[in-house]
Amino acid sequence: MDIESNLYYWVTEALAECAPPSDVLHAIGFDLNDRPSYEISSLLRNPLWVLEGNSKRRLSGDAELVHSTRFGWRLYLSDASLKSLPALLTTDASLRLGYKGYVELLEIRTGREVAFNELEMMPLIADEWIGVAAPEDNIPMLCAYTSRDVLTPVSCAYSPWTGAPNEDPDAPVYKVSLKPDLCGT
Repeated sequence: MDIESNLYYWVTEALAECAPPSDVLHAIGFDLNDRPSYEISSLLRNPLWVLEGNSKRRLSGDAELVHSTRFGWRLYLSDASLKSLPALLTTDASLRLGYKGYVELLEIRTGREVAFNELEMMPLIADEWIGVAAPEDNIPMLCAYTSRDVLTPVSCAYSPWTGAPNEDPDAPVYKVSLKPDLCGT
């Protein structure tokens, strides 16, 4: 996935409603927000797409990145039309939901299964998809977006939270095995 030319934000909640119809969003950037704010603000001028499950639509309003001393960076949307959260907010118009279902997540170096507690989630980036894994009934559930027709049943991915393998040789790489037989789509 091209995380350099596009923005990918996993929106987990609308924090506060401003003057309608605006929203302040709690959004987690897949690039760890390491980019300078002027680069992100520049990319936010591009059309923004929201992917909520199988639904994909272009946001009609504007987005603005604002920093607050107490809360850090927040996204402000002038079009508060997010209907279903969590959702993916992106500038990548080619994406669609590729898979939503259970997965097996193994850390490749140790061979250990990734353990989640009920409050955790993990953004993941693979060559052909970008997604978020979170526990459901103590089994990792993956919501993956792609521009391809079909996802490979087994792929390698990394989490931007733990580092990219091309930048940090010690960053964990995960083997992600799709388990559609356990109610995935």
